[in-house]
Amino acid sequence: MDDPPPAASRARLILYSRGTLVAVILFVAISSLVLVAVLGLDTMSAMRAYVAGESRWSKAEQEATYQLFEYAKLRDPAALARYLEALEVPLGDRHAREELDSRAPNDSIVRAGFIRGGNDPADVAGMATLFRRFRHFRYVDSAIAIWTRADSGIAVLAAHGDSLVDAVHAGDTMRVAALLAAIDRDDRSLRPLEYDFSDTLGAGARWTKRVLIITILGAAALLLVLGVWVSGFTIRRVEDSERALRASEARHRALFENAPYGIAHTTVDGLVKDANAALAELVGADGPDDLRGVHLATYVGIPPDRRGRIISDTLVQGGLQGIELDWTRQDGTPIRVRVTTKVLRDPAGPVTGIESIVEDVTQQRVLEDQLRQSQKMEAVGQLTGGIAHDLNNVLTAVLANADLVAESLPPDAETLEADMRDLRVAARHGAQMIRKLLAFSRRQQLALRSESLPAIIADVVPVLSRILPEDVRVETRVDRTTPAALVDAGAVEQMIINLATNARDAMPDGGTVTVTVSEQRFDATHAAEHGWGHAGRYACIAVRDTGKGMDEVTRRRVFEPFFTTKPVGVGSGLGLAMVYGLMKQHDGYVSVESSPGGGTSATLYFPATEELPQRDWKTPAQATHLTRGSGKILLVEDEAVVRRAAKRTLVVAGYDVVEAEDGSEALALLRAEHVTLSLVLSDVVMPTVGGPALYRQARQLGYEVPFLMMSGYAQRDGPGRSLPAGVPFLAKPWTAAELTAKVREVIDAVKRA
Repeated sequence: MDDPPPAASRARLILYSRGTLVAVILFVAISSLVLVAVLGLDTMSAMRAYVAGESRWSKAEQEATYQLFEYAKLRDPAALARYLEALEVPLGDRHAREELDSRAPNDSIVRAGFIRGGNDPADVAGMATLFRRFRHFRYVDSAIAIWTRADSGIAVLAAHGDSLVDAVHAGDTMRVAALLAAIDRDDRSLRPLEYDFSDTLGAGARWTKRVLIITILGAAALLLVLGVWVSGFTIRRVEDSERALRASEARHRALFENAPYGIAHTTVDGLVKDANAALAELVGADGPDDLRGVHLATYVGIPPDRRGRIISDTLVQGGLQGIELDWTRQDGTPIRVRVTTKVLRDPAGPVTGIESIVEDVTQQRVLEDQLRQSQKMEAVGQLTGGIAHDLNNVLTAVLANADLVAESLPPDAETLEADMRDLRVAARHGAQMIRKLLAFSRRQQLALRSESLPAIIADVVPVLSRILPEDVRVETRVDRTTPAALVDAGAVEQMIINLATNARDAMPDGGTVTVTVSEQRFDATHAAEHGWGHAGRYACIAVRDTGKGMDEVTRRRVFEPFFTTKPVGVGSGLGLAMVYGLMKQHDGYVSVESSPGGGTSATLYFPATEELPQRDWKTPAQATHLTRGSGKILLVEDEAVVRRAAKRTLVVAGYDVVEAEDGSEALALLRAEHVTLSLVLSDVVMPTVGGPALYRQARQLGYEVPFLMMSGYAQRDGPGRSLPAGVPFLAKPWTAAELTAKVREVIDAVKRA
């Protein structure tokens, strides 16, 4: 072994080492200063680009919302095109963000997305670098999280926009109104995110500027004292490193303990070494200490064979990504979780344990099930509406022919007359059932007219007696002086049945459902005190039960779609949401009062009208005799049996009838005989050219012959088939008496005009 150098040599060696150290530190300090300055300036420039991009994003989102409202109001294709153009900006930014968040981002795709979002091509590289380099930096991470939530809102806005286009094409004004309200809510919900994004990046830019200034000043001070305080500087750097290490450990510990997801560090056989509070709360433990030392899989009820496969696959593959498992909390509640595992190793390489990140996805799966249930209900509604339309045609022929046969019976054929009367009653009963099917499928526009609420209740109470179990008693309290209201009787019946069904479910051991009809008056202070209602008179229907009731938290959520307190698989959570929507269509209000153990009372408030009700307690007898007249009528109907019944009826009533199977044939007849025609009686939905299209083409050709439309399902038609404004309409099924009366009414109205 060599002898050690003499003292002078050692001193020179120390000085040389310190000089070298000073030179190295000086070089590193200057290089770091330049690097930090460049990096800071680039970072601030990229942040400014993001803030400018947010401004474009915000303007584009507001423009898209505005153009959707314009399109719904004007049906202008240009407004739809402007909406799609405005939507390109947030969609392009989202495309760039999603690509940057992928494991291997494609620079071309990222650049195309940012440019599509309206960003300056010169800023794209800096924006991408900021995203990648500072993805987990507090301000950038927060801004990206806000950006992600905003993209979700844009996705919802885009979906609502697509649905709005379909609804506008279908002429579904109720759905259009609901979608516009949803779009307005989407817009309002996005505004705070836009401001939060700018504020967050602004705070990050200010922080970066402060750090940059502090770094520059610190480096300058360091250069001044570096030669004198080399040793002290070295010691301080060591101490700083130790403090930074402790701070880093503290930060990591804080992230671990405050993470919103459950995190556990276990041995390779599943014994918990450490766990955070989120995991303890997820599994129902009192705290993380209760989990340390236990086998996590056993604690949450995973079978041994399943537990063994998870551990084995984790060790072989290095980790598992997003596997879903069924766990059981300590209180016995089943939950669905998504678990991601990763092998932990020490610096030398050997496996030291397994890290598991756990997310509760129970509610997400429940929402997915509710969506599937909603789609199933929509499909059933579409099927129901189609069947009802076809049955209306059948019943039209039955009723019309029954009336014609009854008209031709001799006066002494009492038995046959009674048979025909029974046939008509049965057919009318079928027609009522079809109207209820159409109301269920929500394919029928509300027909608001002045109605007596006591009369509606008299009709619906027998229905309630059939759908409620025997241990539920139905009582009515009807004030016959209650004013009339502009309502759709079928919709009111549907709402009462929904409320009664909810009352039944709240009384599993039986009870009483009380239906009350009364008048209420609101003064000017009511809205200020309750947050809803306008001054005036209201005709009210209240449905009260003696069930278990609900607390205030539940009561405030009863109108939310898909919200239900019933077990999974029982009920869709749409009943009260449907009631709320129907009351909005009536320009009315609905309130729910309840308390635990005190039952529930739901009250429907319909604005009173001075118009006389079109029916009272007793329904007037239906007309059974034909209304006679004269003139030539063009009959357009694709169903042969309905066309034959209508022609026979009109001929018997004194009219000349020309037939056409569809709109194309009718248009040819119109060209030849429009001068001699008194009326065109046309079905709405037909092959090739439907009734509305026939009407528009006739008007374009200058033919002023009046039209009368008929259909078993006016809202079944698609884009371009909606009923023209002001054209009279006769719903199927009709009787011979109803058909001739309506035809005479339309012809006489034209003559008077």
